[in-house]
Amino acid sequence: MNKERYFGLHFDFHAGNDANIGVRTTKEDILTYIRKARPDFIQCDCKGHPGYASYPTQIGTPAPHMAQDNLKIWCAAAKESGIPIYMHYSGVMDGAYVEKHPEDAARDENGAHNGCASVFGKYVDRLLIPQIKELIDRYDIDGVWIDGDCWAVTRDYSENAKPYLKENMTLLEHNQIMRKGYLAYLAHYTEQLHAYKPGFQIASNWAYSSYIPEKPEIPLDFLSGDFPDNNSVHIARYEGRCLCAQHKPWDLMAWGFERTSGAQKSAVQLMQEAAMVLSLGGGFQVYITQNRDGSPRKQDGNGLQLLSDFVQKRKPLNFKKTPAAQIGVFYSAESRYKKSNIFNAAGATDALIGALDCVLDAQYTANIVLEYQCDTLSDYAAVLVPEWEDMGKQTENALLS
Repeated sequence: MNKERYFGLHFDFHAGNDANIGVRTTKEDILTYIRKARPDFIQCDCKGHPGYASYPTQIGTPAPHMAQDNLKIWCAAAKESGIPIYMHYSGVMDGAYVEKHPEDAARDENGAHNGCASVFGKYVDRLLIPQIKELIDRYDIDGVWIDGDCWAVTRDYSENAKPYLKENMTLLEHNQIMRKGYLAYLAHYTEQLHAYKPGFQIASNWAYSSYIPEKPEIPLDFLSGDFPDNNSVHIARYEGRCLCAQHKPWDLMAWGFERTSGAQKSAVQLMQEAAMVLSLGGGFQVYITQNRDGSPRKQDGNGLQLLSDFVQKRKPLNFKKTPAAQIGVFYSAESRYKKSNIFNAAGATDALIGALDCVLDAQYTANIVLEYQCDTLSDYAAVLVPEWEDMGKQTENALLS
């Protein structure tokens, strides 16, 4: 089976207690999507942010109302089509787990929590790793796309976090502890799952992207993220450049609909979004929601067929190739982290995105140059440094030289 992630369909619905899971799911409805779109892989829901599993788990919290094993049907459709199937699995964001194990919740200064587990607690060993092993054993899945992970990490003052904190620390110091704790948690489950099933493919949504502009030391198999449903072309050309700078397999996910209205995007609009990603050497996937019972939505597949034709024709041109560029736009991780909210930018990268847009709109080719890649600055005819502050002496000297 080819596990190359070039063009894919992503389905999820974040199961809750509001529907009878699997009551309308049929293999034929899923195969209709696969036949029209001809994807290289599909991803579907197994556990969303509320923490309910959309299959009869023996380890986690199954959705309360389950008519049949919804996930078994999705996996059977993928296997029959000869393509890999990946799970959409919510990471530290898990409301059901935190409800059952309040001692493992990440808590703010006032002791409140927002449904996220502490990366310093038992969640990763008590649920995440055993549940993904369960999915491997039961359904022979090919990989996992972990959602609600780095971008869901919040400042943690819980009992689990206390041994890692210090007195009178600044918010900047606390952010740094949270980032270090998250990366240790990410490395732990990645290593454990790779050891359990060699060849198992793992990505964590937005890890080592613009959210974590660092050298990818953790052996994730691919990098990925879902860019916003609106202003998508604009964001894709920025996020794509951050991901391709890491020189690892990567893809970006477009929302196939507008979030507020639920209106489906046209094939032409999705082609425009795909073009931003494909031109940078990445893979492309489209997010299509499942019904609340886990079944695939009934919709016209002609748009997906047109999109697939567009994407597949361009595979030989750029896929897995690093784009050449005249101008390097410098990304300071140190400056970003001094202004960001742990992993979320909080406006810290606005000047970087604006500078990149100016360069591209002026018809120059441009790449993002990450801070740890200072030794590549001489590869460019010019290097543009946006309004970064406090970059550190080593970076300043590299730029000046």
